[in-house]
Amino acid sequence: MTANEPHRIAENLQLLAQILTESTEDSLITEVFSPSISKTQLYLLKTLYLTGPKSIRDLAGHFGISNPAVSQSVEKLVSLSLVARKTTVTDRRSVRVSILKKGVDLLEEYESRRLDIHNQVLVSFTLEEQHQFNSLLEKYIQLLVKQSPSLEIMCLQCNDMSVDDCLLREHNRYCYQSKALASP
Repeated sequence: MTANEPHRIAENLQLLAQILTESTEDSLITEVFSPSISKTQLYLLKTLYLTGPKSIRDLAGHFGISNPAVSQSVEKLVSLSLVARKTTVTDRRSVRVSILKKGVDLLEEYESRRLDIHNQVLVSFTLEEQHQFNSLLEKYIQLLVKQSPSLEIMCLQCNDMSVDDCLLREHNRYCYQSKALASP
């Protein structure tokens, strides 16, 4: 290892993050969702998919944005027939949002295509290299999260793994699934 190695790793991580954002989120959102939706709208869809119907207020609290901002994002998803809004019977001021079949289908297509992109690259790794790569990524992520106590992230990966395997399990405030399991 050379003295320049940490710098090279940091630069490669930055490059990887940019490539992943462009090749998965940005281009896939445009390809799968027509007209295109925002990343916030994608995360809203995925949250509803993983956790079921939620109120505007719950979604706003979860995402750390205002009720009007969530309402605006939800309105776009409603106009695309991806989610439905329903006023609750007990409190007409409260609106519950649920994902519709079209939203589920498009989100599943997005996730399938996202995994295909990664699998096309990972197939050139041996199983041992895949294991080693994953172990190093998990270690790096865990150390980075521990160093960044104010980190605001939303992984939304619990649909692919058990909560016991969650890299953020010690930081439950970041994990929607942990919150959902802890709720009465």
